[in-house]
Amino acid sequence: LKKSKPTKVQPLATLPHWPAGMRGTPNACLRSALFAGVQGNERIAYKKRTLLAAVEGIEVRYLGVQLNQSDLDVWMQIVHLSRMQLPGFSVTFSAHALLMALGRSTGKSQHEWLKESMARLGGAFVEITFQGRDTFGERGFLRYHRDEVTHRYVVEVTESMLRLFEDGYTYIELEQRRKLRKHPLALWLQGFMSSHAAPYPLKINTIHRLSG
Repeated sequence: LKKSKPTKVQPLATLPHWPAGMRGTPNACLRSALFAGVQGNERIAYKKRTLLAAVEGIEVRYLGVQLNQSDLDVWMQIVHLSRMQLPGFSVTFSAHALLMALGRSTGKSQHEWLKESMARLGGAFVEITFQGRDTFGERGFLRYHRDEVTHRYVVEVTESMLRLFEDGYTYIELEQRRKLRKHPLALWLQGFMSSHAAPYPLKINTIHRLSG
C-alpha cells in the first residue's frame, strides 16, 4: 500500500469569529500551566527556558515572569478585539475601556496593574510544540505602544501566538468567567473543562501539576 502524505495545516487567514459573549482561546493555553491558576503574589520567575506541565501532545517551554489567569483575561480580550483584523494589523483601545471590559475598576492602581500585565505578555518567551511536529516560538504574546497622555494602546498580536489557533481552540463563556474572578484555580478549571467536548475525571495531583 502506498503511504499518503500528511495533510499540511493551512495558516489562518484571520481569527475565527466567535459571539460577543464568548472569548476564543487556543487549547494550548487552556490545557497547560502556561497561564497558571495562581494568585498574583504567588508568581515565580523562570530564569531559563523551562518545560511546563501540559496534556499529552503539547509541549510548552517558557522563559520569563509566570503568567496567570488575569494575564489570560487581558490577552483574551485583546484577541477578541483583534478577531475582525487580518494578521499583522494592530488594534487600538484605551486602558479605561479594556479595564471596563474585564469588569475591573478604572483607578490608578488598576491602570498600573494593566501595565504590568502587558509587560509580562509582551516580554515572555514562549515555545510550543504540537505532537512533536511543529514548534512555534515567539518573544511575547503581543507587541504594543502606549500613549502616556491619552492612555491608549496600539497592539498587535504576534504571528506565532495567532498560529496557536490552527491546532484547536475553545470558546470561553465570559459571564461565567467574570463570576469566578479572584478564584484562579476555578478559572483554570473552567478553561480546561471547556476545552473538552466530554470532560473526564482528573486526579488532584494532575490538576495541581497542569494548573501550575
